[in-house]
Amino acid sequence: MRSITSLIRLDREYRSAAITLKEQLTAAKTLPIVVNGLSAGAAFAFLAESCRDAKDATGTPALLLVSDEDEAKRISAALSGAGLRARAYPARDLIFHSMAASHDTERERLTVLSAVLAGEVDVVVTTPAAAMLYTIPESLLVSLTFELRLGDTMAPEALEKRLLALGYAKVDMVDGIGQYARRGGILDVFVGGESAPVRLEFFGDEIDRMESFDPITQRVSGSVPTLSFLPAGETLVSEEARARILATVDRLLAKAKDDEIRAKLEKEKNALENRLPLEFRDKYEGLLYDGQSTLFSYFDIYPRTATYLLGTAGIRENLKKQSELLRDERAALLSQGLVGEEAASYFADPSDLEDFLGRNVAVHLNPFSGGVGTMRVSGLFGFRCRRTVSYGENASLLFEDLTTFRKALYRVLIVCENKQGAASLISSLGQNDFPAVNLCDMPDFDYNSMQNGMIYVTAGEIYEGYELMMAKAAVLSMAQDEGKRVVAARREARILRRAGGAGQRLMSYADLSVGDYVVHRKYGIGRFEGISTVTVDGATRDYITVQYAGTDTLFVPCDRLEMIGKYIGRKDSDGAVKLSKMGGTDWSRQTAKAKSAAKNIAKDLIRLYAERQRRPGFAFPKDSEMEEEFDASFEFAPTDSQLRAIEEIKADMERPVPMNRLLCGDVGFGKTEVALRAAFKAVSGGKQVAFLVPTTILALQHYQTALSRMRGYPVTVEMLSRFRTPKEEEAILRRLRRGEIDILIGTHKLLSKKIEFRDLGLLIIDEEQRFGVAQKEKLKEQYLNIDVLTLSATPIPRTLNMAMTGIRDMSIIEEA
Repeated sequence: MRSITSLIRLDREYRSAAITLKEQLTAAKTLPIVVNGLSAGAAFAFLAESCRDAKDATGTPALLLVSDEDEAKRISAALSGAGLRARAYPARDLIFHSMAASHDTERERLTVLSAVLAGEVDVVVTTPAAAMLYTIPESLLVSLTFELRLGDTMAPEALEKRLLALGYAKVDMVDGIGQYARRGGILDVFVGGESAPVRLEFFGDEIDRMESFDPITQRVSGSVPTLSFLPAGETLVSEEARARILATVDRLLAKAKDDEIRAKLEKEKNALENRLPLEFRDKYEGLLYDGQSTLFSYFDIYPRTATYLLGTAGIRENLKKQSELLRDERAALLSQGLVGEEAASYFADPSDLEDFLGRNVAVHLNPFSGGVGTMRVSGLFGFRCRRTVSYGENASLLFEDLTTFRKALYRVLIVCENKQGAASLISSLGQNDFPAVNLCDMPDFDYNSMQNGMIYVTAGEIYEGYELMMAKAAVLSMAQDEGKRVVAARREARILRRAGGAGQRLMSYADLSVGDYVVHRKYGIGRFEGISTVTVDGATRDYITVQYAGTDTLFVPCDRLEMIGKYIGRKDSDGAVKLSKMGGTDWSRQTAKAKSAAKNIAKDLIRLYAERQRRPGFAFPKDSEMEEEFDASFEFAPTDSQLRAIEEIKADMERPVPMNRLLCGDVGFGKTEVALRAAFKAVSGGKQVAFLVPTTILALQHYQTALSRMRGYPVTVEMLSRFRTPKEEEAILRRLRRGEIDILIGTHKLLSKKIEFRDLGLLIIDEEQRFGVAQKEKLKEQYLNIDVLTLSATPIPRTLNMAMTGIRDMSIIEEA
């Protein structure tokens, strides 16, 4: 089946670029290729066809670098739709402290790395931040990876030993990737890359059956002839690595003077000595293996790789920011004495990217020439191309453009969303004197054979419509709105992530492990002891067994699962929780106390918001010339909904009533720019701004963005976080009290009693769902008449309800 993207081959510039690419892939010394002038849709078509050409020429997978992880996933999915075996290689969060974390991203990365080694992928799409994080060395991954087939011989004990070496966790019932359970001659395992766990049944040492099964119902769903085993994560701790890490921890403990630091290190030492799960192992990345590898190391097994950079300037900026963030995080760990120099190796030097590009064939796809500087190139190819609109149901505009294209003898391909839409469009075109060829049932049609002046209609998906002026060819989209479809896909993925990660509502008893703490609506906190089969009056049923304080036991029918949920509250230092007593008054007292506390908070909130409404606020003046100049200096064109949100916020700030506005918008939709314009307005009006964020990394990102955005204007921006030394912090607080700081960005430190603003006028809260109710209202209580702007991609129900009922105003950014 030929792809719609092959239409790009009609352009002479593409054919010339393809010849140069093929020559460079086999040349003794390579020079980069630069491609300019492509719209987003045409750039995608270029990438799809060029990656296909590169794989055909050398058999080597191609590598595509982009500046944004969401874009990497989106392009990877689209390339798969174009018939390529494409995989997105994500970045992972490095865990430097003892905390539970999902290893799903690690397994996803390992699956991609394994596919690169096996040549089972055509193109890998990633960001520099993901590609340059250190990972398991390629030689070790090869040695650890193995395959089992039905009928193979391996003792269950030997397989269990290998799984433990691969980092798999032994559990009673498998319900997640990276787990295994063994019951005699039966071994269940959930391998990364598989859609379901697999049950292996042994007859002696021979694998007699291998079948996938549903982790919820435990029912077998189909035979599995072959199963490939990968490590459960990127960070495996061998006995040699454990000894190296222990020696480092001992050296750190000998130097540690701070009690808190000593306590953390002692906890890590205990986990190492007792072979407990090491949730902090990323911190000692440099000691895990004999050598360190990146994604680039995996591509180095091939003689030459076609490496595409989509927006070179943005990619280099992304790399710079990521390396700075990790450098600062590393410096903080070293300064606190929590890690040694030899262990703190997490991210390859930025020069490694340039070295990799120099060894391979770099293809720079840039709308402009920024990012490539004055480098010597093997070819510079300029397309004359422009984006076409998405016509949807706008038939009159379509007919008008078709008339123009037909007069110019263009070859036109119209892409509908489905075959029914294509048939309907062809009928409509015929009635309006635009005869068209239906390609829906011609999967092997050669798009390069399209005739000038002809119209062709097919069904499928395209990234975006475009016109190739030199080739006299156009691809037109009948989708209602590509942009809205992309937004819907992002939102759906986010909802699925949230649904998958919530985990507190029990969908099945398989969500519980023996020993888990649970909460019953009526009886309170108990401990799950398993499933019991009980016969009462001749009827046999399965019950969830819950142990309470003393000898009390509760049997909950499996069909009444809604009565219990997992306990997510505080635990003792040893992980224990005080159990409730059935029939006692402790649980009712606790729930009554919680309800009373909630009512008190609600009363305080009502009082606070009533007082804020009663008090006059500060009415900021209309925008000055400097504010208009600041707004105009933004490097990107703001979207319509961004502009609308800015107008609503500034209108609120100009009223003599304290603003209380919620700004909603998906990640990457430009909430930060809107907030910075509000901050600039506040500073221009002579007021100070507090910018409250939930994490140190986010504080640093906003600080760097604000510094960059305010450069050239008389605005002083500072940051308070754990990256600041006590001496620096004290100096910042003194300057804040004197009014010498205009914008202060910080974490929970901003809520400290030591913080005193000279004249606070605006409070901005980012990711408000990650703060407690009392925390968020603290500054409002201290400064009753300030304006408040809250930013969120996923507002909590209380905040959303306040917006819907009019207690709080709301602005929405609907597109990127």
